[in-house]
Amino acid sequence: MSINTSPPVFVLNRDLPEDKRLDNYDMCLAVSKVVGREGVLGAQRIGSLWRIYMRTVQARATLLAKGLIVGGRSVTVFAQNPFVVRGPDGREIPGTKIIVSDVPISLTNVVIEDALKKKGVKMRSSLKMKGIRDKEGKLTEWLSGRRFAFIDVPEILMERMLNVGQFKAKIFYKEMAEANLCFACHKSGHRAVDCPMRKKNDESYNEEVRNVGQDEDSEAVVEIANKKSIDETKSNDKTAEEKGEDRAREEKRFIVKRKKEKRNKKTCKVKENTDKENSASGEDTNNSIPGGDEEEDEEALSKKKEEGHENAKQNCEKKSKTKENTDKEAGDERGRGKQKEKRYKRFFREGEISKL
Repeated sequence: MSINTSPPVFVLNRDLPEDKRLDNYDMCLAVSKVVGREGVLGAQRIGSLWRIYMRTVQARATLLAKGLIVGGRSVTVFAQNPFVVRGPDGREIPGTKIIVSDVPISLTNVVIEDALKKKGVKMRSSLKMKGIRDKEGKLTEWLSGRRFAFIDVPEILMERMLNVGQFKAKIFYKEMAEANLCFACHKSGHRAVDCPMRKKNDESYNEEVRNVGQDEDSEAVVEIANKKSIDETKSNDKTAEEKGEDRAREEKRFIVKRKKEKRNKKTCKVKENTDKENSASGEDTNNSIPGGDEEEDEEALSKKKEEGHENAKQNCEKKSKTKENTDKEAGDERGRGKQKEKRYKRFFREGEISKL
């Protein structure tokens, strides 16, 4: 059954007295004191906005002209939804909810709002702090540091990262997801996982590793990896997905390095076995020598055999030492990176980020 009614009028719930908790009946009763009981069709609250429906256009005009008195306070009555922004031509300007994260709780909202306005964002409301929810999804009295506000939908998609003073805040609104905004190259149409720029970088790196060849020393592979690592550190805005791919590339470089070292170790063992066989063949030759100089030849061959073992041992120790130094350097580099990351997190928690 359809109901013939005039367009509703609107009242903001925050404009009502805080000590007066109104339900639907109380609101209809307050409106009926202005236009009469026969002029009121109904009232409903949706979110923070009251919608009041009148039976006739005349009753609606009367309420807009006289206003509403609740608890001795004059309350503004809106002819249109105050949360809907309209342009000069009367058309609705679409709005959206923006979420700002990765900024300290102590940072004032004014600084963040100024940074958003510099990017051309038109604010419909001031920023508000989001609370932390418990395991059951209920809000607690604690703050999470994330802010939200209502804005006009930007004509041009905004970048994921926003400079707010000395911090890099992350921003998000639903139109970003709908446009498939890439957080790696900040272009729309694809996600960071499928970013062609990152795939191109990975393919060029793999080609360099293949060109080194299997017979070359592992230092060349390490040099390429270090060069690649230096290039990657130039990017300051890395997401969790990018860091994961960086770790995958690091593991790949480590595997290539290990394979080279295993081949070197295998070559060292083969050489040692060859030296032993040569020493053994020399001993057999010595046994076949007749005459009174048998003891002297035996002593010379034994000495030669010991020298061969000693040389092979020194070669293996030298290669093993080189491998240990390489591992130590790689471990020190990783250790310094982890220390720096821990120090950064500690300063960030303590609010001493300016010390870095």
